Amino acid sequence: SCVADQLIVQHAGAGAGNAGIAMASGGVAINCISQTASTNTYSAGFKSASGTVSFYNCLAIIPSNIGAAGGMAFQTSYSSAVVKNCAGFGQAAFSGAYGGSPSFTGNNNASTTTISFGTSNQASLTFADQIEEPDATTGLDCRTKAGAALIDNGADLSGSGVTTDIVGTAR
Repeated sequence: SCVADQLIVQHAGAGAGNAGIAMASGGVAINCISQTASTNTYSAGFKSASGTVSFYNCLAIIPSNIGAAGGMAFQTSYSSAVVKNCAGFGQAAFSGAYGGSPSFTGNNNASTTTISFGTSNQASLTFADQIEEPDATTGLDCRTKAGAALIDNGADLSGSGVTTDIVGTAR
């Protein structure tokens, strides 16, 4: 039941069920980035390991130079997740389960793939059109590109205690 705020994680994610940021019941991840270097089917950027976990303004990415899309941006394991204003790029799926049935709620998310829950989501976005430098070879720059579809498409999360972005800019 901890809060992870402005956390940036890079992980190999080689094994099934591994995640860059995994949290348990009551946990909240805010303004976090999880960069996975694996295309394993069950490797995830973010994971709700038990109970209900909330993810706000988070980015899960597999850089474009890693290889074919794999894994999932957000994963549950016999649990549920609230996912709002989050993006997943480079994965085979935006959300899924590693054990049990996935239970997701949320809105205003973005991905290259279909998002099967919530409203005001943006699917079919290209990774390169949204993120400054999607290739970890020359240095990963996860800022949103000027003119990207992500800009001004998030929900107001101040009621959930989220008032700034990862660099401290008021939102």
